Amino acid sequence: MWTVQFWKQATELAIRQGAGALIAMWTVGQGFNVLHVDWSGALGVTAGAMVLSLLGSIVASGVGQPGTATFTRTRATPAGPAPEGGRQYGGRIGGDEPPRPGAGTRF
Repeated sequence: MWTVQFWKQATELAIRQGAGALIAMWTVGQGFNVLHVDWSGALGVTAGAMVLSLLGSIVASGVGQPGTATFTRTRATPAGPAPEGGRQYGGRIGGDEPPRPGAGTRF
């Protein structure tokens, strides 16, 4: 929590959360009219969402990856030569070539 990276991530998450709350507030109801927006209410909801996001990031700093503002942890991938047999792509049937772009998708 005491790193620059943490506060950059926390700020980005708070801005995204605030923007999402603002957009949701504007789009719920009869539509968006810039001349008839309750700006104080909209900014209050946005600020509240941003504060809650920052509090969530502070809580996440003790749970997730150290030094980050997220609840998730990343696993380190081992670097080095391919395992014995040369199969570095999970031992797929069909050879040792990397997967083709789009292979295995349902679309």
